[in-house]
Amino acid sequence: MRIEMNALLKFCAPLLLAVCVFPLHAEETSELPEPHQVVDDVTRQVIALIRDTQTREQVDVQAFKADIYELLNPRLDWVGFSRGVMGQHFQAATEVQRTGFVESVRVMLLDFYAAAMLRLQDQEIRVLMPKAPPSNLNRVNVNLEFVGSDGQAIPIVFYMRRTSEGAEWKLVNINLAGINLGLTWRNQFGRIMDVTGDIDQAIIEFAAAVIAASPQR
Repeated sequence: MRIEMNALLKFCAPLLLAVCVFPLHAEETSELPEPHQVVDDVTRQVIALIRDTQTREQVDVQAFKADIYELLNPRLDWVGFSRGVMGQHFQAATEVQRTGFVESVRVMLLDFYAAAMLRLQDQEIRVLMPKAPPSNLNRVNVNLEFVGSDGQAIPIVFYMRRTSEGAEWKLVNINLAGINLGLTWRNQFGRIMDVTGDIDQAIIEFAAAVIAASPQR
């Protein structure tokens, strides 16, 4: 089934942004593994930022966006994510095209996050403790559940990767309710490439699809 960009983003927005916005509750009281702790720590920082912003009489959207950029930008592997979206076309792209695409993805998604975060209401996110040690110590899946107002739990998976230096864990992809976001976007970009046959034009049309689906404050 073909999933259009705007439909996918609108479906995923409440889940994707809730992961960054609402409280995480550990499934058990034991200490969280490092990548799980990264998710928990970032979430708590974003919660504090949003609550502070929403208590103000007048919201400075641009200042809020700047704060979100500063907080989330270092937590995502933008090159890895963008490479996954471009797929086989990443190797064919010039260095200028790659750099431009990475920056375009960064700006679009952080703008998307910031605009939507101020529109959501409190829900609950549960971070699930791993049932077994990871087979790859540099790549770990963090499993969560988004609990909606109806009490239904929706599964979410964060694909985390340790940097080559071994010092940080970063998000490289996400699966929302069975939808692999990176893979779906790669299919979307690939379809645009099939039509245009031009990387520059595909980047423009891909960006337009993301912007068209972004929430407006």
